[in-house]
Amino acid sequence: MDLTMYQLRTFSDVARTGSITRSARNLGYSQSSVTAHVRALELRVGATLFQRLPHGVRLTRAGEMFRGYVDQILAVVDKMSTALQRKGEAAGRVAVGATAPLVDTLVPRLVADVQGRHPRVRVSPRVLAATDLVAQVGDGVDLAFTLDDRTVGTVPRDRGVSTAELFAVELVAVAAPGGHEDRLVAADSGCVSHRALVRAAKDGRVGDRAVVETGSVAGARDLVLAGAGVAMLPLAAVTRHLASGALVEAAGIGRVTPVVTAVWPDQDWTSPAVAATLEIVRRQGARILRPEGSR
Repeated sequence: MDLTMYQLRTFSDVARTGSITRSARNLGYSQSSVTAHVRALELRVGATLFQRLPHGVRLTRAGEMFRGYVDQILAVVDKMSTALQRKGEAAGRVAVGATAPLVDTLVPRLVADVQGRHPRVRVSPRVLAATDLVAQVGDGVDLAFTLDDRTVGTVPRDRGVSTAELFAVELVAVAAPGGHEDRLVAADSGCVSHRALVRAAKDGRVGDRAVVETGSVAGARDLVLAGAGVAMLPLAAVTRHLASGALVEAAGIGRVTPVVTAVWPDQDWTSPAVAATLEIVRRQGARILRPEGSR
């Protein structure tokens, strides 16, 4: 059976996303090329691997079986590629996921630092919902970063992942002067950065009107600047706005300091590229997230 690596990688991504369109975007192919890859693969193996749905695709029983073998093949090929790299030099692609509060503050500097120190490592960033993060690690995501609340334990330690607490980050509840402090704005409603606001709402310290979820710190900050409500955001993202008076700290809530936590697959072997990326965050992360003007 003559199969190509691009067919197998295309199959793997479509199986993960359940969408020809999203996989085309992820892989840098046209949608028609991804469709052609899948059809050619199905002809080669002599089985229908995907069931076509009105909005996407899903694996057939044969597809589920085939995926198990493809995952093993790709893992072996990736290990072989790494083993053949020049000794001591990290190289390859690292899919880095982060929850919304960290995407705007941690990831941009991380990408720049990795490129500067390890030019053969390619960081591919993506935004992950806090509630889906652990499930995504190992299923298309090599390394993820989230905010963990030590008192609640928001990152499960028993689901096939390794974790490392890196450093604390200060979050502050902010609102625009004269803005609606009876409404909540969230970058990610499932993240610990928002849970403090939810607790404050239950205690009656802020209003509990419907949450507006933006998916990013920048989006939440812009809504708050417009007077739309209160948001709990990284201090590093709002220091300048607090100093200028464009934002004020919401009364009666106080600051919280969750811990930035790294999450990666619990495996016997970690690629040098992933290890190098994690090491940069260990060394540089606290500096990267320091408030504006204090570096």
